[in-house]
Amino acid sequence: MAPSKLKEAVSQLVRRSPIPSTVFAAPRHYSSSTLAQSQREAGIAYRAVFPATTIQRQPSRTWAVAHEKLEHPQRLDVPDSFVACLKQGRVFNRATGIATSGDCLLGDLSAHPGRFDADDHYLLGDLRPRWTRRVPGAVCVLASEHKTASCYYHWMLDALPRLHLCQQSGDFERADLVYVQDGTRRFQRETLDILGVPPDRIITSDEVRDFVADELIVGSYSAPVGWTRHETINFLRDAFLPRDAQSKPGRLLYVSRQDGNTRAVGNESGLEAALSDLGFETVTLSTMSVREQAALFHQADAIVGGHGSGLTNLVFCQPGTIVVELFAPSYVPTCFWGLAEQLGLKHWHIVGDSSPLSARQDAMEHDIIVDVPQLTAAVAAVLDESSRRAA
Repeated sequence: MAPSKLKEAVSQLVRRSPIPSTVFAAPRHYSSSTLAQSQREAGIAYRAVFPATTIQRQPSRTWAVAHEKLEHPQRLDVPDSFVACLKQGRVFNRATGIATSGDCLLGDLSAHPGRFDADDHYLLGDLRPRWTRRVPGAVCVLASEHKTASCYYHWMLDALPRLHLCQQSGDFERADLVYVQDGTRRFQRETLDILGVPPDRIITSDEVRDFVADELIVGSYSAPVGWTRHETINFLRDAFLPRDAQSKPGRLLYVSRQDGNTRAVGNESGLEAALSDLGFETVTLSTMSVREQAALFHQADAIVGGHGSGLTNLVFCQPGTIVVELFAPSYVPTCFWGLAEQLGLKHWHIVGDSSPLSARQDAMEHDIIVDVPQLTAAVAAVLDESSRRAA
């Protein structure tokens, strides 16, 4: 039997099982639309917050051969953003799944828009036993798909915008607790504190994996993975950019990943020295607060760095900032190109060579080897052109 057929057969058996999903496996039903399910099932309140919109991207610039993912304009229609309030709502698998009291997994609250359909959602094939706890009161859920909220990018651009939606709908004020995926990272605690969520209102996925609450308050994902709505950008800038941040850019930043575990620049010492001659300063972000990172990027005239979570802070840059993103050929996501486009930044990309630490290392973790003379000459030319236009 083909794997897809076997998966479907197992899923059908699970759905007919007399054992409840609070004890075993996944919810027995699936709906791709919370709005549609709210019209079929009691106990679901659907509140539209931001209307559907369209996001467009123009091609990224480069000095070499353009990468196929970045060389063409893109356009994406983004659905409405909304909040759902679920009486006796249920959280599965650290909030990667949200289900109703009627045992229906809600697709548009359990993954980014367009990611899965009824036959594909990975939770539907989950056959693990569960210990579903009861959490009293109203619980607001902050999570990202596949438990990635411990990553700075996914926390800032996937999870926190869901809280923003709950604030906009007026439902967040009713929340007794905030359920946070992971919840141990310093940036998670710092941002929640700034947003008025004290530690005694936080319950983490390390404390409870699966639960049912008197009421779940859940914001939708604001956009498909790798795309960002303008409302999210405005929310993050208003919340975390210090009010006294210098408005005039001027700093030239090389964002190092030497404090990370993956995607470092393999020949970084040579690159740092060459960029230093152009006036760049090397920064590492792991010891800085979110507001310090926001202020730093807000002051930048140009930013060079390998693809990684630190570039999430592009959301705090001023229009016209030059961004040079470095990639290994094995992993070229488009999220920061899109973010730069929406902010009016000038995005350039360089695809270097790949330097895996081992033959078994995941392709998305490969280190990057860049052509230092080519890169620095190109950066110098871009800075010179920018200076002439500003004169």
